[in-house]
Amino acid sequence: MTAKDEYLNRCENDFRFFARNEVFIRPKRKGTDPLIPLIVNPGQDLVVQKVDELEAKGEPVRLLILKARQWGCTTLVQSMVMHRSRFTPYHDAIIIADREKTTRSIMGMNRRMFDGFSPAIQDGWMRKSSVTDRFYEWSNGSILDIDTAGASQAARSTTRDMVHGSECAFWPNGDKIITALMPTVPDTPESCIIFETTSNGPHGIFWELWESAESQWSEWHRIFVPWHIHPEYESELPPELVELGARAAAGDESALSELKWIDERDQKLLLTGEMTPEKAYWKRKTIQTRFRGKEEDFQREFPTTPEDAWAAARYGYMSSAGQALQEEAEEEYKEYDVFLNQEQGMYLGPRPLVMVESDDRPWPVEDEGGCVHVIDEPYEDQTYVIGVDPAEGTENDYSAFVVRSEGEIVCTFHRNDIPTDVFAEYLYCVGNWYNDAMMVIERKGGGLAVINTMLRLGYPSLMSKETFDEFGEAKGKAIGFNPDQENLRSLLAMFRHTVNTGALMLRHPRLIQESKWVIRKTKVGNDGQAQEKWICPSKGVVTPHGVRVSDDMFRAAAITELIARDVEWSDSPEETPKESNEWRKVPLAKTEYKTDAANQFFDYNDDPRPFPVMRGSDDWELTEEFIEEDDGQYA
Repeated sequence: MTAKDEYLNRCENDFRFFARNEVFIRPKRKGTDPLIPLIVNPGQDLVVQKVDELEAKGEPVRLLILKARQWGCTTLVQSMVMHRSRFTPYHDAIIIADREKTTRSIMGMNRRMFDGFSPAIQDGWMRKSSVTDRFYEWSNGSILDIDTAGASQAARSTTRDMVHGSECAFWPNGDKIITALMPTVPDTPESCIIFETTSNGPHGIFWELWESAESQWSEWHRIFVPWHIHPEYESELPPELVELGARAAAGDESALSELKWIDERDQKLLLTGEMTPEKAYWKRKTIQTRFRGKEEDFQREFPTTPEDAWAAARYGYMSSAGQALQEEAEEEYKEYDVFLNQEQGMYLGPRPLVMVESDDRPWPVEDEGGCVHVIDEPYEDQTYVIGVDPAEGTENDYSAFVVRSEGEIVCTFHRNDIPTDVFAEYLYCVGNWYNDAMMVIERKGGGLAVINTMLRLGYPSLMSKETFDEFGEAKGKAIGFNPDQENLRSLLAMFRHTVNTGALMLRHPRLIQESKWVIRKTKVGNDGQAQEKWICPSKGVVTPHGVRVSDDMFRAAAITELIARDVEWSDSPEETPKESNEWRKVPLAKTEYKTDAANQFFDYNDDPRPFPVMRGSDDWELTEEFIEEDDGQYA
């Protein structure tokens, strides 16, 4: 074997050797040399190790890489593409970037790599087509396409041996592109798919793949590369901190207490040897200099854990600190249910709750598998607020409500398979159980139907709000919350502050998760102005754990913010004895409606006919009591 053959054999079987001797890249720090050899760094080495491990086992390479910026992930995978194209005849690869600018950058990187290869590598591997840097075809039959996500032919159907997706969390229509790509790659040991990206939040096709990789049936392997693994992310300590930093790294508690700029989590990494004082110092300087003191923005670009990457992704509803606060306060719940059509264990058949005497209407009871999740049962004389997000019982849209008291969520409900009238009956029974809790119902969708049923049931505490015409004249009061664009934007801004500061503890695991699914999306309107909305972009997706993504419980919790502060800060409403037949005003509801102790909503004029029944305009009158005083609640 000649020296050339030995060299080529070494390059073929030792990727690190190939990269070090044949791949030349632009350095981060500009110097005298325009190009430097690719020396595999610690983050890149994690990827190389996993590829070697899977190839040794004879398994296809399926990698999901969640990364920080600027550690050379795209450069590494591109060099792997070139390595395979050189040493595997008829190898067919495609690279897809998130946008045209990134595509051009990869094209330039690929051209520099190919032009920089030694004659030994290029011998017998000449490029047959040089029309464009988007397409390579070599004399050994290998092909390389470089394309942009969203291009009409980006996922055209042809058999591929390797797919490299760059920043695929940001691909437009990424789910369609990946769905089209996957069948083109055979399930052979030689095949390779690598999707790498920075985080774009807990939604989209990359996040779905990342979550599905937890399943024992998935062939995907997840790689997360924290920022502190890279040696270049550190700064020299000032002389007065050198000795103190060394003592802190050795576990000296007094030294740790003096270095107040090292937070608790970084202290743990320092004590395990995963971080150095120099890295912690670089982090603090970078946060103040590049990110204007915003640690959440630093975590987005340089995450410490995968959870940081998802939570700190651009425009997440919960901040990193807010998420940590809420997750720490998560609690277990008990399952309750309301048996609407049973009496002493006997099924009574369909029977509207309105036909049941108020004293006989059921309260929730503990029941395994029940849909009423109770963290705290009601306390006597305590004030409660219920936020309600109704739905029409469709698959992806849930009817949900949450009960809130004194800065904590105490009960939740979440179902997508019941009609609005049954949902209203649940609301009545749970609301009555929680001391006739103040109820705010979103009017959109099935909201009006729910409100009408609650009125027929005679629920005593429904929030209403004065409405005005275009001239500022009062038109009357409307029950519930109208989620128009301006109202919703203001509500969610107020609720976000409440959640992230811990003024409200969500406690329920589903509610905390839904808050993580909500992100802010920017769209340009017809007038050219940027419009931002809080949305749940993956709504309807079923995770590998069987959980359907939605934001309905989150919206119900947000709605409580409309009146929760007034209710929680106010004195308890004056109580009316249950046996009294006097009309009582709905406390803090600002509504003209009222009810008596027997839950009779209308004045029947001594008519004995049962409720409900259609009546003419002369047969009944709506008894009203307008509240004139203004507590500034909706100013």
